[in-house]
Amino acid sequence: ASIRKDGQTQHRVATDPNIVAEYAALMRGNATFPPVRVWWDGNDYWLSDGFQRVAAAESAGRTEIATKVLHGTVSDAQWDSYAANAGHGLRRSLAETQAVIQLTLRHPKSANLSNVQIAKHLQAPEATVRYWRTKLSSQLMASAEHLRPS
Repeated sequence: ASIRKDGQTQHRVATDPNIVAEYAALMRGNATFPPVRVWWDGNDYWLSDGFQRVAAAESAGRTEIATKVLHGTVSDAQWDSYAANAGHGLRRSLAETQAVIQLTLRHPKSANLSNVQIAKHLQAPEATVRYWRTKLSSQLMASAEHLRPS
């Protein structure tokens, strides 16, 4: 109940009810799951990885879940969330992957990182990150041109 899920760290189009039901059934049978990841900012616990598991625990009537607690801000939780599900859990869809790459590139932390570093963080191809960085940069330049007085 104390885990915040409203910090713009969920990048699924929707929670998958089949996965939640499957996980909940496994939890009722005492299956062990990896801990969810939260970021403690001194006030709140921001969920960055484990939305399906938290939903399953709630569905199974659990009031506790194994948790890895990291210390940082909601911005840190957002950055961490971009890498979630790249190598485990329910894989991201193409649309979710594209949205995560765009969010990553708009995050302040990415400004000083290379495409290779961002790709490594996301476990995504560097060429895909380069494509989206170029596209977003072009869109920003076009937007700035449009706003410039004539």
